[in-house]
Amino acid sequence: MGAIPLGKPSLQSSFTGTDSTMENESNRDIDTSSFYIKSFSVGDLFKLGDSGTEVDVSFTTSSYENVELETAIEKSKYILDLENNWDEEDSFGYEEETLNRAYSFLRRHFEEANRDFSTNTLDIPNIYHGRDGGIDILWDKENLRLLTHVPKDENSEVTLYGEKGATKFETRIKHNVISKELLFFLTTS
Repeated sequence: MGAIPLGKPSLQSSFTGTDSTMENESNRDIDTSSFYIKSFSVGDLFKLGDSGTEVDVSFTTSSYENVELETAIEKSKYILDLENNWDEEDSFGYEEETLNRAYSFLRRHFEEANRDFSTNTLDIPNIYHGRDGGIDILWDKENLRLLTHVPKDENSEVTLYGEKGATKFETRIKHNVISKELLFFLTTS
């Protein structure tokens, strides 16, 4: 089974059915706004409507990508240059695996905001080296501050602490879980 990445799939089809109103092997775009396919197997056939027309669909995706987020991720790769005792105070160095977990955490949340909250307007956070070999992700703007810490130990939970006006937000989640509370906190006024 192949999985379509988060984001709206762009489907282009090759109609091979027997419906006389369709041209054999003609390429047509399918409006994907009314359906979403989570997975498929190569060679799957789909039937359209009541006509029974079989459609062999070749999938291309326009998977979600935020250029500004990817730029912030690139800028943060300096963290990998910080080895043990980088600050002469016995601080831990940083591992690529930890940084990649932080990047995956961010990308999943941005993709989820794009898909479920219909917004591309999440502010881009700063990505810093954190304590004990972990990674800090900081959203800091006029009325909102949210610090997310992705620990070095993959079995430890990600901690989130935020303030927005009088509202405080604090939770712990697994690094591979999407926090709807986090997204709600970041996307509401």
